[in-house]
Amino acid sequence: MKKLNALSYRSKKRRIDEELQSHLSNFSSLECSSTINNSINHNTDRQITENYPENLVVSNNYDLLPENNVSTNNTFLNIQEPPLQPESSDDHFDSASYPNIDSLLDDNLTLNTEKAFKNELAEWAIQNKIAHTALNSLLLILKQHKCFSFLPKDARTILHTKPIDICKMRDVNPGKYYHFGIENGIIRSFSNCDVRVQHLDEIKLVIGIDGLPIFRSSSNQFWPILAYIRSKLNTVFPVGLYFGTEKPIYSNDFLKDFVNEATQLVSNGILIQNCAYKVVIDVFCCDTPARSFVLKTKGHNGFFFMHKM
Repeated sequence: MKKLNALSYRSKKRRIDEELQSHLSNFSSLECSSTINNSINHNTDRQITENYPENLVVSNNYDLLPENNVSTNNTFLNIQEPPLQPESSDDHFDSASYPNIDSLLDDNLTLNTEKAFKNELAEWAIQNKIAHTALNSLLLILKQHKCFSFLPKDARTILHTKPIDICKMRDVNPGKYYHFGIENGIIRSFSNCDVRVQHLDEIKLVIGIDGLPIFRSSSNQFWPILAYIRSKLNTVFPVGLYFGTEKPIYSNDFLKDFVNEATQLVSNGILIQNCAYKVVIDVFCCDTPARSFVLKTKGHNGFFFMHKM
């Protein structure tokens, strides 16, 4: 680079103009930044001025301040951008914090559909007198498909067949007898309908006894003892059930459990939901053969037919 004395007049003038323009541009940029810094650090300068003696000159360029006179605790303030405010719940919806409503609705719909299908299948089996073995085979076939995996394996589960307490079953020649109980039937009837609203203080029972053949190709038959509460509830409930190849030989043996419980209820009454009720056997309903069997008289086509009093 040539020395300044060796340059011509024009070269000197051009060099001076370039340096002058460079200084002017630097001065302009410094002035803009100083204006911005002054607006941001106005409060900071005020605090610095208050903390130092009056004869100390404070400049915007903090590098010029003497380090010996600067306190590390109260010298400068860290100016940071204001923290972002959390979005309000109205403007932002966090889907992860709420359950998936669509999935819940789908689950409820699936459960209702499965329950309805089970009920329809059970009604079909009962109405068409489908044997348990046939229904078990059908369930086994259906369960091989994923869409029917919710079905049970056994027909007794879908039909809600309750196990029988064998201890309550006894021999009544020539078959078997199971006693459900009068008291149990009355309590079940009360649970289905609130009879207390009707100011009921006495329970009048209607008892029905009759033979019921089961198959056409076999002599197997039922002899049920049925009952219902007269004039209040028309729901019939079983009291006892006999099964055998023919009717019971001795009617006293067949009616023993019924007579014992009926005698106790008529004498002591029954307590249901903290309310005492009197029990009365209002009437026996039997056809002619059943009445002849219960009363131990000659058959309706027998010689000297009459009832024993």
